[in-house]
Amino acid sequence: MLLVLAGLIALVALFYAEKDWRGKRAWENCKRELEAKGHVLDWAELIPLPVRDGQNFFDAPEMQEWFMYPKLRLKAFKCFSFFFYKVIVAINYE
Repeated sequence: MLLVLAGLIALVALFYAEKDWRGKRAWENCKRELEAKGHVLDWAELIPLPVRDGQNFFDAPEMQEWFMYPKLRLKAFKCFSFFFYKVIVAINYE
């Protein structure tokens, strides 16, 4: 019984190892084809440049008030507004 269980575990491990190997090989082939066609696959190259202060639409004081939720005191909205302001709006200043 123990031998059957060990064989079953080995078969499952081989199945997943083969799937991982085929998936990696397929991804490398796809990546090679896309790069040959001129597609950019590097995330660092796809990030846009920071917006200058004079062109940043979200830098207007009225717009910042919309996203800071000054009248709502619920914790969920505070967390969301803090996240939105710090991560998405403030990233333009870095």
